[in-house]
Amino acid sequence: MSLSEDVHQLKMLDQRLIRAFAEKNLDEFDNLVGEYLRLRRSLRTHLIDQSIISEPDSIAADTVRKILTDGLAADKLIERFLGADFSERLDRSQIEELSDLFYGWISHKEYLEGLAELRPLVLRASAPESVSNLIAQAKDCYALRQYDAAYALCRMTLEAVVRDICIRRKLFPDHGADVPLLERYRWRDLRDKVCSGPLRERLSTLYAELSALIHARKNVSRNEARAAFSETLVVVEHLYDSNDI
Repeated sequence: MSLSEDVHQLKMLDQRLIRAFAEKNLDEFDNLVGEYLRLRRSLRTHLIDQSIISEPDSIAADTVRKILTDGLAADKLIERFLGADFSERLDRSQIEELSDLFYGWISHKEYLEGLAELRPLVLRASAPESVSNLIAQAKDCYALRQYDAAYALCRMTLEAVVRDICIRRKLFPDHGADVPLLERYRWRDLRDKVCSGPLRERLSTLYAELSALIHARKNVSRNEARAAFSETLVVVEHLYDSNDI
């Protein structure tokens, strides 16, 4: 059956289950529960790797949203009285059934090769957790072929680094370490506090290039993501060095 047909079938079973429970028709309720759970599980398995679902049937679309958010009325009933688990956790059989979604997309060899293409950041001092986490995420995204995400994380890294330098050097003495500088000041004002000359131009050029993705003006290739990550690390290292950190 199509997605729309499956969803309508599940909605019908949901209504029949509620009616059987209300009428205390336990035999019919027991019979319907198994069918309902099998179809719901099948739908969930089908939808797990979907990013966007285009469903012109408004009733089916609304039902899918309910399944994926608050759940249907029968979900709550079955969960309460039968202890069924409708959380987003997958059981062992589902994981085995769906494992090809991952291993058919990337192998551990390809992941490790991706990590090996990107070097670590080298600083004289320790990096704050915010910066180290962003760089680790960027490397992971690159190794997992999520190049747009890796590219976007490079811009976030620049912002986190500039903020960190401003705080470490106490360039805004009236504010504490938890102040959201990027919300109170323009980016260029913060940038100009931590660098000047050729380094400022290099940072400005890189930031503008990275912003093209943030503003949905481009998609990123593997080579572009790798080059952006490499340039980000070089700029970050120069920023920390030039500020004696």
